Amino acid sequence: ISEEDIKDGMFYIFDKQRLIVEGAGAVAIGALINKKVNVSGKKVLALLSGSSIDSGEYIRTIQSQYADGDKS
Repeated sequence: ISEEDIKDGMFYIFDKQRLIVEGAGAVAIGALINKKVNVSGKKVLALLSGSSIDSGEYIRTIQSQYADGDKS
């Protein structure tokens, strides 16, 4: 998936659950919300992990997603 998909995942997790997850930990959610995998009719588990991200970088990522508009 793309870097933008990962940022979407990070934003979605923050926006919906108020959790801080680093990029690698948001890959699964980014792929799901951007329909990169077909999960129609399937039970899905997405494991969220990692908060090892620089706070400044995290804030810039979330702010850029807000600037792009709510993608949820």
